[in-house]
Amino acid sequence: MEPKNLTEMNKVMLAAMHEMFTTGMNAMNTMQAQAERMVQALQDKNSESYNLSGGVMDEWISSVKKGQDEFRKIVDDNFSRAESHLNSIGKQTGKK
Repeated sequence: MEPKNLTEMNKVMLAAMHEMFTTGMNAMNTMQAQAERMVQALQDKNSESYNLSGGVMDEWISSVKKGQDEFRKIVDDNFSRAESHLNSIGKQTGKK
């Protein structure tokens, strides 16, 4: 198999992996949103104990969202770097 074809195959595989990652993250975000709604419903029904907890659950939810956003950004950046690397390899093999 020629290097150019191999590079193109790697690009397709990378795009597929990025799509799988995005789908998985979206599924986890949906589950997280459902968990947040459940926690909010429990807090609404039991407001006295919620007031005693000092909003720990709110802090936890915001920490999880921040972590998800940072993780997604890091992974997306790394996918972009890998794609750039494959593009540079494709340009180098095209010059020869």
